[in-house]
Amino acid sequence: MKITDNYLRTFIGVDEQSEIPIFQRRYEWKEENVLTLLDDIVLVANNNEDGACHFIGSIMYKSSGLEDGVEKRTIIDGQQRLTTISILLLALEDYLNQINPKNVGGIKRITKYQYNSVNRDSCFCLKLKHNGPDLMAYSNLMKDRSSIDSAPDNPCVQNYSLILSELKKRKIDPMIYVNGIERLRIVDILIEKSDDAEAIFETVNTTGLDLTNAEIIKNFILMTIPASRQTNLYTTYWYPMESHFCGAKGSKDFDAFFKYYLRTVTGKEVDENKFYLDFKEYVKNSQGKCDLETIVSDELYSYYEDYLNIRSVNKYERSDKIKRELYFIGLSKNDIVLPVLLKVAHIIKLSEKKYKNAKLDKEEKKSIFIKNKENGEKILSSIDSYLTRRTLCGYESKTLGKVWQKMLEHIFDPLSFEEFKKFYDETAPSEQQMPGNDKVIDSAKTVNVYGKKKWLNCVLSRIENHFEDDCLPEYHGSWTIEHIMPQTIYSNETVDNMEISNSEKDKLRWENDLGGDFQRIHDKYLHTMGNLSLLGYRNNSAIQNFVFLVKKDTVNLGRITNAGYSNSSLKITSSLSKYSKWGEKEIIERSKWLGDAVIAIWPYYK
Repeated sequence: MKITDNYLRTFIGVDEQSEIPIFQRRYEWKEENVLTLLDDIVLVANNNEDGACHFIGSIMYKSSGLEDGVEKRTIIDGQQRLTTISILLLALEDYLNQINPKNVGGIKRITKYQYNSVNRDSCFCLKLKHNGPDLMAYSNLMKDRSSIDSAPDNPCVQNYSLILSELKKRKIDPMIYVNGIERLRIVDILIEKSDDAEAIFETVNTTGLDLTNAEIIKNFILMTIPASRQTNLYTTYWYPMESHFCGAKGSKDFDAFFKYYLRTVTGKEVDENKFYLDFKEYVKNSQGKCDLETIVSDELYSYYEDYLNIRSVNKYERSDKIKRELYFIGLSKNDIVLPVLLKVAHIIKLSEKKYKNAKLDKEEKKSIFIKNKENGEKILSSIDSYLTRRTLCGYESKTLGKVWQKMLEHIFDPLSFEEFKKFYDETAPSEQQMPGNDKVIDSAKTVNVYGKKKWLNCVLSRIENHFEDDCLPEYHGSWTIEHIMPQTIYSNETVDNMEISNSEKDKLRWENDLGGDFQRIHDKYLHTMGNLSLLGYRNNSAIQNFVFLVKKDTVNLGRITNAGYSNSSLKITSSLSKYSKWGEKEIIERSKWLGDAVIAIWPYYK
């Protein structure tokens, strides 16, 4: 490693092309970072002391030798600063052309730090070359500014527009900024052939908060495989995952996925802060079984697809029981079971792939696939029942993490539902077992289930579809949860003092329906299953506090026709038409009816 104290102008002033490799993180400097740099540059430019300079950090790179007279460099660290300086120089060039196009010397002084002394059509023309997600936006910005319209949300484009706007607003001579840029100093770190570039990158980027674990893992993967195969692996597998989890703004969701993936494939807990070390250890232990590229293409990406199903990102195919179960279980947001779900889905997918690709023993592999699918469906259905019943009963499942993690050792190919059930029955304490039918019926009468609205909407939606004889369960996110006895009720005394007509007052007299004990009934049953239903429209605010008979028999609600419960197209709601009043007795009766539906849809495993 060769370390030199250097001026930035010296580093970029020669014919060189600094390439940001595909494994580096995307450009993401924020407005505050850019404005601080502009202020620092002006400050150092106006400093009249001899040797005045401003240190902006280190630039670490490998040299790849000369090509067409241009020194090729691969940037290991410092790409954020280099990109911002390049964008600033471009904005200065454009601004100077706007205010003083005759200043040819000034424009040449700027462009010598942007372009090499080769033909402008040459691929070696630009001193900075991006790869990955910022490639097109940066290249088009440098070429003809076309990405201003084609990629306005890209950080390169956003910061160019920000800088150009600041230059116009501040009205400072552009050459003052150039003077300041020429006074910027860096630590110039050249990685030599004998150095371990990947280890150095890791050391530099894990001492601060710059990189997520997923980004360090990406660097490890792409720096490990030959350069000729980096682009294909990145664009085919890594970039789709990165785009989904991170987008243009950046996110920690990619790290979350990686933790679940590693817990699944290793069967162990991982270091919350440095789990990239667990990934490297896993790769090392996999040598001789499969190579790193296969781990990414056949395993990691497969787990990613299943993770999307669990996280309810992909719309499931209603005829695919496995995907449907993953989708519904994902809505419960009980992440402790994620590694088990991922492993079951992966084993089924792997056995299907072996069967479809088999040239020998095809029938045997088909038999294994069918067995895995049948047992997988049973396992996932049992997990769905387990989580739904425990949530309905008001039990927390967070304490079960160690049990579910240990269960990974008992999920193997071929899948066995009996092994799964036996392990859980023998391992989980009695208070953490699946609630029985009597407990479900009792909880439907007493437990507040309204706190988990998305889960509740899904449960009520699946109960609604259960009433359709030949309808597969489906979740309708557009249906809304309805309180039959509303969240706000008034005593008759309060209603009498309202300045509304007597007919309107009568619509609010819930005390008449509930009796003198109305407050106790409201407090006890408001958010229980028996008092909740679904509406096929979103806004019922005009009648939501009205008494039961008004809500049941309402015909029109603004533009909504057949708005009352009796006229609802949803059986879970139209079933209310049989009641002539709504009180404690009716709520308990309906709770039993819905509890029976829960028992039928989410059976106790046998």
